[in-house]
Amino acid sequence: MAFMTPKARRVFAGAAGIVSALVTVVVIEFVGHSLYPPPGNLDLSDHDAVAAFIRTLPPGAFGFALSAWAFGVFDGTLVATVIARGKSGFYALLVGGVVLLAALANLAVIPHPMWFQVAALVLIGMAALAARLVGQLLMPTQP
Repeated sequence: MAFMTPKARRVFAGAAGIVSALVTVVVIEFVGHSLYPPPGNLDLSDHDAVAAFIRTLPPGAFGFALSAWAFGVFDGTLVATVIARGKSGFYALLVGGVVLLAALANLAVIPHPMWFQVAALVLIGMAALAARLVGQLLMPTQP
């Protein structure tokens, strides 16, 4: 990527970080849904039926979603930081913000327990902070 201008590198880094984060979320949540599948007769358009199903899920099922969002933010930020050769704080906000918006949309559509909603917001923020700090260790000369 030596042929890229610094601005093009930053844009590519941001896009790669977001894609990496979203792929991570999809893969981890796919595993979680495979281990904790909804019943075949669940009508996903029936809000009450979905809420009843969510109430039956064990903590492990929620753990997959929380892990997906946290690991997505973490690895997406690091991918962007390495490609851009720095600016981990900016990419933590960018990638963390995109994952946060997706998580908020998910929480608005699918009923989740309050503890899960709080944990999701805290873990997404902590993952962004952790990725920023690790990014600073990987790229110590960043401006």
